[in-house]
Amino acid sequence: MLSGEVSKIPSTNKVKITRYYGKVPLSYLTTDEEEDKAEGEDPNNETDDTDEEDELVEAVVVIANDAVRLKAVASPYMMRDRPVVAYQHDKVPGQFWGRGVIEKGYNPQKALDAELRARADNLALTTHPMMGIDATRLPRGMKPKIAPGQSILTNGSPKDILMPMNFGQLNPISYKESAELERMVTMATGAMDSAAPIGVNARNNTSSGMSMMMGASIKRQKRTLSNFQDNFLIPFIEKAMYRQMQFNPERYPLVDVKFVPSSTLGIMAREYEQQQFVQLLQTTPPESPAWFLIMQGVYENSSLSNRDDMIQALKMAQQQSQNKQPDPAQMAQAQAQQQKTMLDAHKLDQEGKKAQVDAMLAQQQLQFQAAELQMKNKELDLKAQELDIKSQEMAANAALKQVAQQQLHDRESAKIVADAHIKNKDANTYQQQTAAQHMQKSQETQAEKPEPVVVNVGGSKTIKLIRKNGVLEGATVEAG
Repeated sequence: MLSGEVSKIPSTNKVKITRYYGKVPLSYLTTDEEEDKAEGEDPNNETDDTDEEDELVEAVVVIANDAVRLKAVASPYMMRDRPVVAYQHDKVPGQFWGRGVIEKGYNPQKALDAELRARADNLALTTHPMMGIDATRLPRGMKPKIAPGQSILTNGSPKDILMPMNFGQLNPISYKESAELERMVTMATGAMDSAAPIGVNARNNTSSGMSMMMGASIKRQKRTLSNFQDNFLIPFIEKAMYRQMQFNPERYPLVDVKFVPSSTLGIMAREYEQQQFVQLLQTTPPESPAWFLIMQGVYENSSLSNRDDMIQALKMAQQQSQNKQPDPAQMAQAQAQQQKTMLDAHKLDQEGKKAQVDAMLAQQQLQFQAAELQMKNKELDLKAQELDIKSQEMAANAALKQVAQQQLHDRESAKIVADAHIKNKDANTYQQQTAAQHMQKSQETQAEKPEPVVVNVGGSKTIKLIRKNGVLEGATVEAG
């Protein structure tokens, strides 16, 4: 017993046993001799081996009441595997048990139960008859209960006192919701039920719709079966075989085996394959070799008591049909039919080649027409360009002509202005010369005719003196 373990076992008649199969550090596993030695040692004198890295090995540990170690040894099994097989129907990361079928259908089933329960409660209110009665106008001691054939006494007109009451009708949407919840339950659990009622989805009333649903259901069942085989059946058989080889080697010698599980078809899958075989028979002629294979598959999937006899008879009929000597007339007819078929095929081939050549010629003709049309378009484009060039030349010539006329007009205008300027200049010169001549003559005249000099000598007399030829001449003038 190691230090720290509780040696006292409860006095009850029950002991909690915990078994652990997994990896444990090698230093934690001890033999019986090591346990006895550990009991005689001082618990205070412990060596610290925590620095050394312990190797993890597969071990079996048994603990009682979460405190007492009963067993802690290395795995005694030959393959060092764990004798436990854990199967998860649907794997969920971080969860050991995964998700089961019931857990997948739990939530929609709870919602379906609540929907149907509410519908049943409302159905009781809307189905049973109820009456509204004026209590003040009923006879004393009258019991307000209604029964078939009962007479109700009233103090007044029953039309005014009694009135049938109705709490409304059931909501039809709740029925559709219950159908949708049912579909969710069947899809979650993989049950082979109709995905929705016929009133909700009309495809359930057709053979193709049922075939689609059956195919989807079989696919889910195959997936579940494959998951069960890979995660539970094969590991369990392998572990059981290893134990038998280890502990019963006489009957189970050590050999390397590989188990391949093979399951038979279920009833639904068998029916589905039978439908497929029947559909193939409708498109396969009886003289075809595939017809016998399809019939053999139909017999093998059937549950008839004389199935083996029917399969044997079918094989004999197939051999007889293969070994049967052909009739010459039938052979000649077949050859003629074959030749006719070959001639028809040759004729069709020739017609196809002719049609191909016609198509090629038509395509080439279309290409030639397209090229010709393209050439015409280019010619039209060139003509349009020539017209544009001519119009531009005409516009340029008109502009040059207009510029020349404007320049000529400007030169003529300048010449006229220059001539007028010259005439004006000559006229001004002539006027200036004439004015100068007049001025000179007036000066000469003034020079020839001197002006008199007036001298006022006082009183009313004035003396005018004029010089002529250097001699002063004067006259006396009285003021008037």
